[in-house]
Amino acid sequence: MKIKTSITLSEETLKEVDKLSSRYGNRSILIEQAIREFLAAGEKPRRDLQDIEILNRRADVLNKEVEDVLSYLDWIPLLEFVLPVAGRNQADKKPSGKYDVVLQSPGKG
Repeated sequence: MKIKTSITLSEETLKEVDKLSSRYGNRSILIEQAIREFLAAGEKPRRDLQDIEILNRRADVLNKEVEDVLSYLDWIPLLEFVLPVAGRNQADKKPSGKYDVVLQSPGKG
């Protein structure tokens, strides 16, 4: 349902509205769309804060779930390209059964 209303705009603003209104059909449609977008933009930060509050309240449970999931993953293939691993056959890059991570300084090794 539409309700007729009256607003007061500066002459400059009205000229800009008139320039754009042909793309939207008329002034009313343009102004209504602009107001809707303005209101939605103001709503997003509120929703974001609400989401953060929910995550913070449930952080302990969520972190335990993540730890549980991560415990099932096989991290060994990731270590192969993240850090040098001792005990690997360097010719074929196959693991030799020993997965001790060895940190090396750049340029050594």
